[in-house]
Amino acid sequence: MGQVIVGTCKVKAGERSYSLHLPRTGPYEHLVVMLHGCVQPALEFAVATNMNAAAAAHGWPTLWPEQPLSANLMRCWNWFVPKHQRREGGEAAILGAMIAEVCQRHDIAPGRVLLAGVSAGAAMASIVAVTYPELIGALAILSGAPFGAATTLFGAMSLMKNGDSDPVALGALAHRAMGERARTIPVMVVHGGQDQTVHPRNGTRTAQQWAVSNLLALGQMDLAGAEPQPASETGHHEDGRYEAVVVRYQDDSGRVLAEEWRVPKLGHAWSGGSSKATYSDPCGPDATAAVIDFFSRATEQLLSSP
Repeated sequence: MGQVIVGTCKVKAGERSYSLHLPRTGPYEHLVVMLHGCVQPALEFAVATNMNAAAAAHGWPTLWPEQPLSANLMRCWNWFVPKHQRREGGEAAILGAMIAEVCQRHDIAPGRVLLAGVSAGAAMASIVAVTYPELIGALAILSGAPFGAATTLFGAMSLMKNGDSDPVALGALAHRAMGERARTIPVMVVHGGQDQTVHPRNGTRTAQQWAVSNLLALGQMDLAGAEPQPASETGHHEDGRYEAVVVRYQDDSGRVLAEEWRVPKLGHAWSGGSSKATYSDPCGPDATAAVIDFFSRATEQLLSSP
């Protein structure tokens, strides 16, 4: 039987409530953190994804931070506001402190956090990974946008509408923002081709941004070079669900740095999620299973590293 802990993280930058699902008695090797989208409370995001059960099958706890209406009338994480995009400031600082606090209480080593989000939560997940990279071992971005591509509400609306951004410049920006903490963070991106809220181009640009940032962290890229090109593109089929194309960017040794799932028939939704929740399309490929698989592959690399 699992245990649910409800708490609040309070720091100088503010406070946020959360629920933590512990699948069994520890020790725990990894922590899954899930950031909800706009309008959608954390509990509804949990229903949409069924991530508690999926993570518990691996012995991983799941943390569900909550954005209150007092912080944003649509419950959106404020990913496009500069003060929330920096370390030690705004929502990034609150979430970083929350994650560190939960890890400390449950003896989860730094760098063993598996972070995922949808929509505004996906954009905020990228910010947390860039500003607190020492905490994050792998990242999953669903229907999100690149880090640093918007710094105003107008810029965010434009980005969501057309998806125009420079992935090389943004990858360099992410790498610089990490500073001396820069490291490789394997990233999975899922985006629907029918997304009318966040242009599908954002999915590709996000994957490319992280490919660039990771290559820079490895010393395997010259900023004078062109956009990173995929190492492979393969079809993905699940009976009764939308087809997908999986695009992978790799380092010189063949390790996957970024994996992009393009789902032509999917809209703005958690792919393959429950029909009982918002931002969820049961007809899409099972994103929860895919994210868990990606995280599992990433954790094998983490546990084998010094």
